[in-house]
Amino acid sequence: MTFPSRSTLQLAAALALLGGTIHPHEGAAQDGSAAFQLGVAHFDVDGPAPAAALEVAFQGAEPVLWRLRPQVGGMVNGDGGAYGYLGLALPWNIGGPVHLTPSFGAGGYRIGDSLDLGSRLEFRSGVRLAVEVADGHRVGLFLYHLSNASLGDHNPGTEVLGVGYSSGR
Repeated sequence: MTFPSRSTLQLAAALALLGGTIHPHEGAAQDGSAAFQLGVAHFDVDGPAPAAALEVAFQGAEPVLWRLRPQVGGMVNGDGGAYGYLGLALPWNIGGPVHLTPSFGAGGYRIGDSLDLGSRLEFRSGVRLAVEVADGHRVGLFLYHLSNASLGDHNPGTEVLGVGYSSGR
């Protein structure tokens, strides 16, 4: 697996610190508040069609089953690829200000001039590790996989790695 260049990671970190555009998926605060999330990412990290990506998501405050919260979001990359999804996330405070949130979703993919993922229907599974930097504000890293689960004749799948910000208040 190839990781984004050092300059790409530095740029993403700078944007995160400036509060510009950052990423989804760390989960709403465990006090029951909703979370709005923004992110920048490296699409197709270890594949033949890497591109910069922007993401946005909203995570509901109330669990729909056990502690699973609804999530809706989207991603666009620099090659015109776009993905919108609905899913579930499991926010988990693993100690102090540190939060781990696994998530899963399904949605539609538009190829543009980007990587052909083999289907319009793509599944998203990922995880986010974030640190609360102020009351209701988190920054963190995320990694997720997009795949059509072999529903199409072609299923290359791809990974997306990024940095993000969310506000739960």
